Amino acid sequence: MKETDKQIEKYNTEVDEYNTMIDQRNEAHGICAPSSIDVRKYGAVIDDAVDVPFTLDVAQQRKNTPLYSGVRVYFPDALEALARVSLIGNDQHNPGTPLHWDRSKSGDELDSADRHLNDRAKGIVFDTDGQRHLAKAMWRIGAALQKEIEAQRAADLLSETLYAKGSDKGGDPNYSGAQAINVKVE
Repeated sequence: MKETDKQIEKYNTEVDEYNTMIDQRNEAHGICAPSSIDVRKYGAVIDDAVDVPFTLDVAQQRKNTPLYSGVRVYFPDALEALARVSLIGNDQHNPGTPLHWDRSKSGDELDSADRHLNDRAKGIVFDTDGQRHLAKAMWRIGAALQKEIEAQRAADLLSETLYAKGSDKGGDPNYSGAQAINVKVE
């Protein structure tokens, strides 16, 4: 058995144990919930560059991403505050231009988010421009998350290109799927 196969087998065992634990907890507390979500269905990214197959097609992935019912319905006021922060930030950093995200203006999303969270922790609800510190932190965290997802997507595409089965680009003939790799996000 190859080392990769051993890692996948260990990972599958850990997921099964976790799902069993969740099911037992739900049963013990009388929680009537669907069976625990098996992260393997979603092509989870795990350490050590292990191949994890993606089993959901694009349509099913979209159905499993409830933007309206799982985000917009839950947080309508927060999303409005976030949109105001986006507009006011654009007017501040790009006066006279249409709304857009100028990524060259700032790269310290997490530090900036933390500064806003720190101000909120001190009891300061609104920033000097009248916008909520939490909305500004939410915008910065969203920006960091967006960049992280884009970097992972780019790394996955690069990985698929470099390691495609039978690739004339020096690929690994044993490669069999989207390879999970660690990515440093700038």
